[in-house]
Amino acid sequence: MGIIETLTHDTPALAGNSTDVDNELDGPIQYVLIIISVIAMIFIVGGNTLVILTVCLTRELREEVTNILVANLALADMMFGMQNIPTVILLVQPDAVDSSTSCLIYLITMVTLTLTSVATLTGKSYAIKHYYHISTIF
Repeated sequence: MGIIETLTHDTPALAGNSTDVDNELDGPIQYVLIIISVIAMIFIVGGNTLVILTVCLTRELREEVTNILVANLALADMMFGMQNIPTVILLVQPDAVDSSTSCLIYLITMVTLTLTSVATLTGKSYAIKHYYHISTIF
């Protein structure tokens, strides 16, 4: 028995469609959530693209290590916005996702991209702290 079969067998919430539960996101609420998600995705991808382009195209910004780390964080956030928000839009649809496999894939990608963004932010703060301490010594 594989991992997915084990998860769906042991967890009743993941064991396929449950026809007993009504979809609470019917009607206008569903469309409002989709519109908000699309607007958020446009701002996330657009804003982070501007940050990456600014760092890449400006010579003074490319010379600082801190700015490269900011561009790295923008790339991680942009990947998060490009992957997870369309998946959330699909999950809001009542009949879009019928299998536990797609829910499991969504959870894995969400956790991976979130941890990538957090690790990048943590590494950035650690690098800035060490750069500050080394530059103040000399």
